[in-house]
Amino acid sequence: MNLFVLVISLWGFTGTEWQYVGNQIVYQEPMSKEQCEEMTKHFAKYEYNEFYRMSLQCVSADDDKKSRSL
Repeated sequence: MNLFVLVISLWGFTGTEWQYVGNQIVYQEPMSKEQCEEMTKHFAKYEYNEFYRMSLQCVSADDDKKSRSL
């Protein structure tokens, strides 16, 4: 079974494209993809700044471990 973690990341708009700012929060409790996707539904977004946004993603726990070891 593949396990996933919920990642909340910050993105900035350059005027032409969205780029990852380099800040993120990871809910480190591995879960199934279905559980993770259900969890994203419990957040409300209030985005009033046209140059920044937050993204909620379900990322494979294996991919998250690889990125933390770099």
